[in-house]
Amino acid sequence: MITQDSKIIAAMAYFMQLFVWFLAPLIIILLKKDDDYVLYHSKQSLVYVLIETIFLIVGFGVLFLLSLLTIINPLFGIISIIGWIIYGICAILFMIFWVIGIINCFSGTKKRLPIFGWIGEKF
Repeated sequence: MITQDSKIIAAMAYFMQLFVWFLAPLIIILLKKDDDYVLYHSKQSLVYVLIETIFLIVGFGVLFLLSLLTIINPLFGIISIIGWIIYGICAILFMIFWVIGIINCFSGTKKRLPIFGWIGEKF
């Protein structure tokens, strides 16, 4: 049976990302090795925050370079605008995945996150 404390600690792995980035799930993984439920959601949270960070940094860098290349060819401006729209949609999707993770924690089930949750189950 999953206790209320386990649900709250698992959800903290997601909530605390807002303040301490990837350290929250990592610390919870190290401190709560004996609780399978907390460990599962902490790993999901850690994978989420690392993939989100990589995506946001690489995506922003590529789009920034495309914006600069607009000086050379206006076509890059159109590509850049489309890229920024896709980038914004993906950022919204990441926020939705974050909420799904929190809901999964409080529901008491071990559901993986959409798209990349399988990675958290591998380690």
